[in-house]
Amino acid sequence: MLSWIRDVPSLGDAARLLERQTMEAFIAMVQTLCDTDGLRAVGIGPLPRQVAIMLLGGLRELTATTVEDGGRISDITEIAVQASIALLGPRA
Repeated sequence: MLSWIRDVPSLGDAARLLERQTMEAFIAMVQTLCDTDGLRAVGIGPLPRQVAIMLLGGLRELTATTVEDGGRISDITEIAVQASIALLGPRA
């Protein structure tokens, strides 16, 4: 995971394209998961692309720094869930 986050961007244009395509797939997945009747009923969704990018980028960087510092993914699960809920929650 850390190699994907830190090393792939330095591998040139083909790797950068793959990284962008992968991120686009994750963005689409998060937007699809957030676009339901149930979530709309409680004031959530549809999710703007920029918010999906912020969510995924933040989780990616949190994962990378945690692993680089010798931590485990399980160390950040609770805070990652709390932050995601806060970001995805109903808009004021």
